Amino acid sequence: MIIKLLLLAAFVTLALVAARTTPSPGFLAVRRIFIMGALATSALAVVFPDAVTRAARMVGVGRGTDLVLYVFIVVAIVGWLGTYRRLLDLEGRFAHLVRSQAIAEASRPSPPLLDTAGDR
Repeated sequence: MIIKLLLLAAFVTLALVAARTTPSPGFLAVRRIFIMGALATSALAVVFPDAVTRAARMVGVGRGTDLVLYVFIVVAIVGWLGTYRRLLDLEGRFAHLVRSQAIAEASRPSPPLLDTAGDR
């Protein structure tokens, strides 16, 4: 039962973070801390596999592998959302760059066209 509440809370939090239009300045630091925590937890799970099973039973999951799968799903969604938001940002920047380039080229006088018909 506890795992259901934890997973639902994670998904609601992810939905709220995804709905934000601009990331906060401290978002990069939080992301780095999250990555380091995930790596440390993964290393501990490799060294102490029984601890994963105990943690799984504490939150209401039967096996440690199931808990690892649930956590992987949440982490994968976080990664997908981050990639999606970064792609949207890059598309916006690219559109702005193309518009700026088009305006700059339109404001320049065009060079005179050469008559190449008489050169043959």
